[in-house]
Amino acid sequence: MAVFQKPLMMIASTNGPQSPAAINLAEGAKNPWVTSLGKTTLIICTYNVRTLLGEDRLIELVDALEAIKWDILGLCETRMKGENFRVLNNGHALYTIGHENESIHGVGILVHN
Repeated sequence: MAVFQKPLMMIASTNGPQSPAAINLAEGAKNPWVTSLGKTTLIICTYNVRTLLGEDRLIELVDALEAIKWDILGLCETRMKGENFRVLNNGHALYTIGHENESIHGVGILVHN
């Protein structure tokens, strides 16, 4: 008979040190470095884009992101050469880094405007 447990991610999101209950217990005179986040929420996501080599792929990505709520997006497999930074037409900031001579691998970060 199989025993089912909650996924690790569920456990971490409700009982981990980042949970509101843990923050409330940790703040105060006992731990002056911990402060409450209040009602501010930062949404961090990751996405495997497979490639951002063409301008059409970047447009596809931005269109797909309109359907979700996000603040910072980690990108993998961007396949862009070298180190690049640009502000897109909609105000989002895109930073990518990859191999200098080849369009392989690569990571990036997209910050919401």
